[in-house]
Amino acid sequence: MEIGTHEIHEVVRSIWDTVLGLDIQPSSPSDLPRNDHGCLTGFIQIAGAWEGAIVCLSSELLVRKAGGVMFGMDPAALTVELLHDALGELTNMVGGNLKALLPGPSFLCLPAVVEGSDYSVCVPSTWPVIEVEFSSQAEPFTVKLLAGGAPSALPRRAQK
Repeated sequence: MEIGTHEIHEVVRSIWDTVLGLDIQPSSPSDLPRNDHGCLTGFIQIAGAWEGAIVCLSSELLVRKAGGVMFGMDPAALTVELLHDALGELTNMVGGNLKALLPGPSFLCLPAVVEGSDYSVCVPSTWPVIEVEFSSQAEPFTVKLLAGGAPSALPRRAQK
């Protein structure tokens, strides 16, 4: 099995197209908000034959737009809980699709969402392998793949 930047692009593009009906394109490193408001991070661990995590970072504005589509609501009317649900579900979809490309059997844990930017997230015994930047609706969205275990357990493309 192989996973790399191309596969992450395809997974995210497919979700944005089929679920949200929004365009998303690769971009250069984004400038996510650096204050306590305006940035949301979703992460989900993968356990089993392959161990690691998927991290999705987004501006609140993009999550609000996506949540409006997902819940059929005015984006301005979404509560904090619905914003967290929207990013949690997007993270779950990205994680599930990427998990299918990784050695198995593996399973997804429940997604978690953190709001703000003055924090650090540590998934013990993992390290960043791939980081892919996107832009949708003129807002940033980033996907990070964190791998655990021995480097030989990594998918071939991620090792390059």
